[in-house]
This record gives sequence, structure tokens and C-alpha cells, in this order.
Amino acid sequence: MPDSNTVHMEVIQYQPAINKEIWSHDATTIEQCKQAFIDAPLFDVKIFWDAEQDIEWIDD
Repeated sequence: MPDSNTVHMEVIQYQPAINKEIWSHDATTIEQCKQAFIDAPLFDVKIFWDAEQDIEWIDD
């Protein structure tokens, strides 16, 4: 968080390892950042809910 009134979220590509920022958002609440992520066309121009069935979840 840049300050106590800002929430920052970001998505960074690390596989393959290029450390490229894919998306970032600043807001006043975590809920606003979460909604911005869900609404962003990040997955081959699809929003999260449209791409959900094609996402492979990996826990290291």
C-alpha cells in the first residue's frame, strides 16, 4: 500500500519468468480492487468469469 488510504493490487507474469506487470489497480478498498480485477479483460480479452473454466490453479 502506498499509504494508509490506498490499496494496491497487481498481477505479474512469472512463468515464464519475465517479471512483467500484466495489470495493476489502486483503490480505497480491497473490494474495489477485487471488482476491478474481476472486470478486467486479462485472459485473452476475457474477464475472469468468462475464463474461469479454462484457468488451471497451481499451488506451489
